[in-house]
Amino acid sequence: MTSLTCGEDFNLFQPTGFRVVINSKYYRNLQFFTTKINHPGAQNSADETPFRRIGSVPFPGNTMTYGELSMDVLLDADFVAYQEMYDWMLRLVNEEQIAEQSDEPNRIPTYADIHVHALTSHNNPNVMMKYVDCLPVSVGDIQFDAQNQSVEYVVFPVSFRFSYFTVEVDSSGKGE
Repeated sequence: MTSLTCGEDFNLFQPTGFRVVINSKYYRNLQFFTTKINHPGAQNSADETPFRRIGSVPFPGNTMTYGELSMDVLLDADFVAYQEMYDWMLRLVNEEQIAEQSDEPNRIPTYADIHVHALTSHNNPNVMMKYVDCLPVSVGDIQFDAQNQSVEYVVFPVSFRFSYFTVEVDSSGKGE
């Protein structure tokens, strides 16, 4: 990362400037209808070593633990985005049975990488977060409400677990 000094021109990130990219052959509705993403935290738990008269001294841990990647997805009228996620989760549960019944070379992959592009104020990709080997672990509730007085579009949450993430900065300033 570049270091900033006082007086340098820099822009703040606008939280509405992002784009999700996932395997569009199988999950094109998820990437189109995603309205909110929560980038998860990462923890490296320190190992504590007892030391006399001090209590304990922390040493760097040797494992990273990540939270879940969560998204809010707009529910389309045909529930296609919801069906994509639900089918993916169902395939994970029934993967052994499906593999036994099918020798298809075009099986849908179990894992997918998810790319989240943070965009500049000119909508050019600037920073990309890549979540590697994602699996859906939760497709959330859909709330039906006949008493709603205004038109509010329905969203449903989706959560993923992943192996790790990377952060790549486009230093060219041109985007991808």
